[in-house]
Amino acid sequence: MVLVPGMGDDVQAIKAGVLEIADIFVINKADRPGAEHTQLELEGMLSMTEELKPIFRTVATESTGVDELVEHLLTLKRPERTNVAQIRGIDHLAIAVRSLDEALPFYVDQLGLHATRRETVPHEKVTVAMLPLGDTRLELLEALDATSTIARFIDKRGPGLHHVALRVANLTALAATLQAAGIRLLAEPQKGAGGHLYVFLHPADTGGVLLELIQD
Repeated sequence: MVLVPGMGDDVQAIKAGVLEIADIFVINKADRPGAEHTQLELEGMLSMTEELKPIFRTVATESTGVDELVEHLLTLKRPERTNVAQIRGIDHLAIAVRSLDEALPFYVDQLGLHATRRETVPHEKVTVAMLPLGDTRLELLEALDATSTIARFIDKRGPGLHHVALRVANLTALAATLQAAGIRLLAEPQKGAGGHLYVFLHPADTGGVLLELIQD
């Protein structure tokens, strides 16, 4: 956080509660009258917090104190981006089809892929054909009846890419973090094809893409 003497920044910062979340304090234009007073105010407020935080005085136009500030910044450890570290890779790409029997010949005969198995997921009202592709796979989805999500998807948009599934390290923790950030889940985490725990994120919160998170 950067403060300037004589501009009331210290008072405003205290009112806004910024002093509690800032990690470093910089008093710029420290050659102005009031710099000492600003630092004393800061030290007084910081003395009431649990963590000791550094205060630097700089005059940016003259580069005074800037080198010391930069040196300190370079010693700081960047916080780990927990959510990004959670993503292990793409689990599968799901494609909605009207009929597995009609769709599979293209992928098997023309593209040379191999359908390893079919599996019915009753609570999703869908039958899945899985085609391994390197470290990931394609999943072809056929609706069991007209009330299936896949049937409604095809009625509205026609056959095509339905969703992208990502493998994650800790589904429960990531789902809770996303919810806390305002990202909506379409349902609570549950078991799907292969017995894996999964959850879907609301496409309105993901840029229009239906994302599925799967426990690795």
